[in-house]
Amino acid sequence: NGNVVWAKKYSDSVLPNARVFDVTNMYDFVVITGSIDVGNFKRTFIAKIEAASGNVLEKKYYNIPQNFNSTGLNIVYTDSDANNDGTSDPGFIVGGFFSSCYDLDSTCSINAGFVLRVDQYLNIIWTKEVDSQGTSGANNDYDFVNKITDTGFGFFLTGSATGLTSQGFVRQ
Repeated sequence: NGNVVWAKKYSDSVLPNARVFDVTNMYDFVVITGSIDVGNFKRTFIAKIEAASGNVLEKKYYNIPQNFNSTGLNIVYTDSDANNDGTSDPGFIVGGFFSSCYDLDSTCSINAGFVLRVDQYLNIIWTKEVDSQGTSGANNDYDFVNKITDTGFGFFLTGSATGLTSQGFVRQ
C-alpha cells in the first residue's frame, strides 16, 4: 500500500566508501552490488539482505582480478545451469568493470569489463573478462558491462567497449 517497511543506513568504519549501484531480489532476500574500499583497492561486493527486516545476512568482497579496482554495476538473479550438470544452480550474475586506476579514468592503462557468476551463498562459480581487442593507441578506454539479461540459454550483455577503426578513430 506504499508504506515504508524499513529504512536502513549501511556503513562500515573499517571498509569505507561503500557504493550501491544495483539491487535485485531472490525469494525473501534483497541482493545488492557495488564497490567498497578494502585495503587500498575498490572491491566489487555482493550483500544479501533480509527483505522483511533490512538486516544484512551475508556479504562478500571480490578481487576481479587480483590487485585491480573493481565495481559491480548490475546484478541479476539466475537459476541457470552454471556447471553443465543438467541441474539449475540458483544464484546471481554481476556485470561491471575493473581498472588499474582507483578512480574511474577512461585514460587508465587497463579498463575492462567483467561478468561474475556466484551461487546463492555468494561463492564464485566463474568469472569472465570482457575487454575489447585492438585498443592499443586509443586514448579513451571505456570497457564495462552495465546490464545483463538471463535468456534461459545464456546471458545477453550490454555495456561499452572501445576500439580503433582502421583509420585510427576511437569508436564505441
